[in-house]
Amino acid sequence: MKKYEFPKGFLWGAATSAHQVEGGNINDWSEWEKENAERLAKKAEGYWQKWQIEKFPEMLIEENYISGKAADHYSKYEEDFNIAKLLAVLSLLSLCGIGLCRFG
Repeated sequence: MKKYEFPKGFLWGAATSAHQVEGGNINDWSEWEKENAERLAKKAEGYWQKWQIEKFPEMLIEENYISGKAADHYSKYEEDFNIAKLLAVLSLLSLCGIGLCRFG
């Protein structure tokens, strides 16, 4: 296996970027979700295997096809980072060499 080396001073980071995580979104996609949620929930049974539906029955619930605020990291980023600190996640990440965080 070839060993790769990064330049001295190179900073590792971690990021999230997902419609379902960020929240704070009212756009064409969120409007499409509202208009199509009922249809998607009804069609879900035909897409999934029986064991999947039994294990995750929420796949057939209309409201679950609308992401809305989702985890709302957009508004709760300070709280999210405080929770991460509390759980020592940032300490673990720094042990792995991850010193930056970004969402976008």
